[in-house]
Parts: sequence; C-alpha cells; structure tokens
Amino acid sequence: MASPSLFSLADPVVYLVTAGTGAERNGLIATWVTQATLASKQPRALAVISSDCRTGSLIEDTGRFTLQLLEESQLDLVGRFGLGTRKGVDKWEGLETAPSPAGLPLVAGTCGWADCRVAHTLDTGDRFIYVADVETQHIELGRSPMRESLALGRQSEEVARALERSYELDIARDDGLLAEPAGPVDPRDLRFRTPDRK
Repeated sequence: MASPSLFSLADPVVYLVTAGTGAERNGLIATWVTQATLASKQPRALAVISSDCRTGSLIEDTGRFTLQLLEESQLDLVGRFGLGTRKGVDKWEGLETAPSPAGLPLVAGTCGWADCRVAHTLDTGDRFIYVADVETQHIELGRSPMRESLALGRQSEEVARALERSYELDIARDDGLLAEPAGPVDPRDLRFRTPDRK
C-alpha cells in the first residue's frame, strides 16, 4: 500500500464516469472529480481518469461523458466499474439504466448526474484530465453520497483484495509512465488542448 500523504487525509465522494457511442457504452470509477469553476451561468467539472481504458477512448471519440455521484448503498458498482473487465463481460448486465438527455448511460439510484462536454483535455501520461462544461444536471435530494472510505471498507474480502491489487498495479504503471528515460513530467511542458467543435 502507498505511503501516507496529505491527500490520504481526505475522504472524497465516489463518481462513476460513463461514456458511449450508439450501442457501445462503458464506465469506470473516476480517479478524481471536482467542481472546476465558481461561475454560476456555466458550471464546469474537472474529471481525472486513467489514460489506459475504454471509457477514456470513448470520451476522446465523442467529447462527452456523464458524471454520476454514487449513493452509499451502491457498493456493488465500485467493484463492477472499479476493476478491469475481461473482454466479452458486460459491466451493465442486470443494472437498471436509462439514457441521459445527451444519450449517455445512467445507472438508477445515484445521488445525481451531470452530462458534460469536454472543453479542455490534459494528457499527463498516466491520466487524462478533462475540464468539461456541465450541460445538464439532476440531483436526487435526500440521498447520501458514497465516500471512498465506505466504498473500500465495506467490500467483500474478494473484491477488497482485487481493488487493492488493482490500485497497486495502477501505482506501478503510473510510476513507470512518469519515470526515466523520458524523465518526470515538467509542468511547464503540459498544455491543455481544446477539442474541435463539430
């Protein structure tokens, strides 16, 4: 397990990020999500996801994604969308779903959701950072958001071990991507790119 850090003191809420094109849909548990502006007329979100996943490819292809704030009873979704899936396995099987206004997949029972259009993307080598305009959002009042400590602390032993192993592999992968010979990423070399509007 990673050494404690300033960031380990926080207990962030857990977001499911979904994307799709026509019949293909995918989703994952976001690395991080936060509000990206205080502007009242154009809310923005910042979402960070692994650069090595099908959901990221769908976001790159479409310029869209949906954020879904998981409710604390939705523990099964953490393993389902937080772990890699074998080819041919449908993460969505058995879930009650509906399309968002943008046509992206929504899971029933969340605390709310936001349809987002990518405004800027930053590829850090190990992660994609998306700054996105929130086009439509919906909140379910009275539901309690899932926190990371709950999401990880209440899993079955099998899922908890798999999530821990996945986390360790992510750390090793990220360390490798950011290490020599390419060298560490110099923040001055990072530039957001703005997608072409179609």
